[in-house]
Formats: sequence, structure tokens, C-alpha cells
Amino acid sequence: MRTAYALPLAVAIVVATVHATVVSRAASAAARPVSASDQGQVAVTITVGGRTYSGSGRGRCESHSSASIYGTPAALYQAMYDGGASAGGLKNVSVTAWKPAKGDGMMSLYAMVGSSMHRVDTVKRPGGKGTAGSGTITVRQQGLGGRFDFDGRDDTGTAIRGSISCARFDHSEPVAG
Repeated sequence: MRTAYALPLAVAIVVATVHATVVSRAASAAARPVSASDQGQVAVTITVGGRTYSGSGRGRCESHSSASIYGTPAALYQAMYDGGASAGGLKNVSVTAWKPAKGDGMMSLYAMVGSSMHRVDTVKRPGGKGTAGSGTITVRQQGLGGRFDFDGRDDTGTAIRGSISCARFDHSEPVAG
């Protein structure tokens, strides 16, 4: 009888650990500068609570066509922008978009504007828990890069919408979760 529960428990622990690592990396990426070796050209326009912020410069964009999220095959796209302290209030933005082969797209968005962190997380987790706010995201390929368009409400109900354009996507290693 012990064996019947050991495998599902082990799988649940692995899934929880992988997800916690992905979420932790996304949240910390929003709070740390993008390293020089990871930088490409990024342009951001974001409207938070009716006020628009813009920035452009160095950032990081990645994509992988055969990743997975909680066992569901999905394309993965990520963009990170670090505007620094003098970017007109827009300090940094990190967005991850999952495009499953079947079903709706999901996203995790972290934006630091002034001293406020705004978070939208629509990733569907086992048990249906862990989301924050609501929203939609679209990713369109453009040459070697692409554009993210998002629209939603953060975890406090504040309206947040905008776009991030990447000059190029680096292709990361497959990610499973």
C-alpha cells in the first residue's frame, strides 16, 4: 500500500519544486538587472492604473518551441527589461508567456513601477491554485524577435496593459514543469 502513494507523492513534490523554481526565477528576474552577456534590444510600453510608462534599451528575450508546463506541451517566450532607477518610474518588467499546443495561453507578468510591484499570473496549476490577477497575452514573431501584447488586472485589481518588443529571441534549453 505504501508504494501506491509513494509515486504520486514523489511526482507532486517534483512538480511543485520545478514550478517554485520557475516562479522564483521570474520574480527575481524582475528585481535584478539583466547581465551584459544576456542583453539585446527591448522596447516596453506599459499602462498601469491609467498612467503610461515607456522604456527601451538592453534586455533579454528567449523562446523555446518545445517546453512544457505541468506536463502540458507548450511554447515558451520570455522577455525582461531593466530600466534602472531613472526610467521615468518604470524600473523593470519581466513577462513569461506559455502557448500550449491545446488550450488557452498563460502568462506571468511582474512590473516594478516606482515602489510598486504589479503581478499578473494566469498559469494553471494542478488544483487550480496560485493565480494572481487576470489577463491575456499574445506573442507574435517579428523577424528574429517578436512582440508581446498583454491586457489584464494585477493581483490588487489595478488595470495593466502594454507591449514588449524584442529585436531577437535567444533560444533557451527546454523547460519542463
